[in-house]
Amino acid sequence: KRDHNQPIYDLIAERPVRRVIEFGAGLGDRAEKLLAAAAAHAAPAELVYIGVDYFAAAPVPPGPGATLRDVYK
Repeated sequence: KRDHNQPIYDLIAERPVRRVIEFGAGLGDRAEKLLAAAAAHAAPAELVYIGVDYFAAAPVPPGPGATLRDVYK
């Protein structure tokens, strides 16, 4: 099964990207792939990653299986 984010990884691998800002960081697996693609053009020490995830910063900690709608009711 092809990762639906693959076009983003391909684009980053083709261009010199040193800064990545991601909204909706999830579990972090996408961040690893984004930074691995960016490492094709820069040393790891030159890369900057900022991840923003409002779901993780919810006023009520989400329980197992909670959706974004459940958290912000």
